Amino acid sequence: MEIRKAQEKDLETLLKIYAHAREFMAKTGNPDQWKSSYPDEEKVSGDIAQGVCYVCVQDGEIEGVFSYLQGPDPTYQKIDDGKWLNEDPYGVVHRVAGRGHVHGVADRCLAWAFDQCGNLRIDTHRDNRVMQHILEKNGFTVCGTIYVADGSPRIAYQKVRGKNLVKKAPDQKESVRVPEKEPPQRTGEKESQDVLEYLKREIRRGRLKEGDRLPTERQLSEKLNVSRTTVRDAMRLLEGMGVLVSRQGSGNYLSGKMEKSLAEMLEFMILLKEMDYGTVNQLRRAIGLWNYREVMKHHTPEQVLELRQILGQMQQEKQKEICDEKFHEKLLEFGGNPLILMMMNALSGVCRELIRNAFASMSEEEEKKLEQSHWDMLDALVGGRMEEGCAAVMEHYDLVDREIEKWKETEQK
Repeated sequence: MEIRKAQEKDLETLLKIYAHAREFMAKTGNPDQWKSSYPDEEKVSGDIAQGVCYVCVQDGEIEGVFSYLQGPDPTYQKIDDGKWLNEDPYGVVHRVAGRGHVHGVADRCLAWAFDQCGNLRIDTHRDNRVMQHILEKNGFTVCGTIYVADGSPRIAYQKVRGKNLVKKAPDQKESVRVPEKEPPQRTGEKESQDVLEYLKREIRRGRLKEGDRLPTERQLSEKLNVSRTTVRDAMRLLEGMGVLVSRQGSGNYLSGKMEKSLAEMLEFMILLKEMDYGTVNQLRRAIGLWNYREVMKHHTPEQVLELRQILGQMQQEKQKEICDEKFHEKLLEFGGNPLILMMMNALSGVCRELIRNAFASMSEEEEKKLEQSHWDMLDALVGGRMEEGCAAVMEHYDLVDREIEKWKETEQK
């Protein structure tokens, strides 16, 4: 397919192509990007007059149209949720559209523009999944969010190739930049952070979710222009955080199982004297109290029965500690907040050994008080007595705090 500058005599054909593109966008879930008349006759005619409108021709027929010009573009001066790959002089592509009769028109337009300038920027609407696929297939990187004249957001893309030498583009007076050679791949802590930011953007946009397989090391390396070592460093960091799991021979998958890593982080903070167990238990108390109030508002008879069965098992000598954990885990589950559940599991994991030691050294009288605090919580829950129930929660954590302090004093002697 041949690319040439558009002429005024092409105007009617170009308007028909844009009308077809608007109809196609609406049918594919993107009715808002170009509305009912964009780009209008005045805009297209202006692009032709300025020498920035190009057409894609095959067998004498115009199959596609786009605008290509040299930056800076005012709408690209501010970018949110990320940053451009560089701030070097760049070319810009706008208003890509095809007649729909020939496959690969957009690919050809983008390839031609990239040949003219090895540093190319473009944007598209978040609902324009077709264009997003084309851009990413052609090696463009998502850089962030920009805003067009009417204030609506667009996904910003950029593609960079090599150190560029200034050279005149065909049929243009302006100087643009063309590639000399491929750039060295970027490495280092900042580049690892770029990998993390890219994955977060993909999750935010719904393109990645828990259980999905991540792009391969090679794909991420090429897409973000970073070394594979940098990608591996980022993957190890995410695995350590519990964000992903690596499966032998299969790849990396988003996991979302972060309780263990959070618990380990908290435990190291305690060991390094950043906080003590009392501080952790204060947070457990606050979360437990808030959660109990939520359960009080919307519990079911089946949930009450389950809690009652757990407390029935607590009367067995060897079941006390296990049933205490189960009782509180069930309350958290019934609270219905997955983040609260994750946080509390992590905090309880940090305190678990200390609580077990406290249980082991607890007097018979204190054991009875602790067991009764659970029954008081349940009875208040059944009777809808919020104040009494919250008092029972506080009594429970007071007992635990006292036993922990006793055990710590004994250990220090």
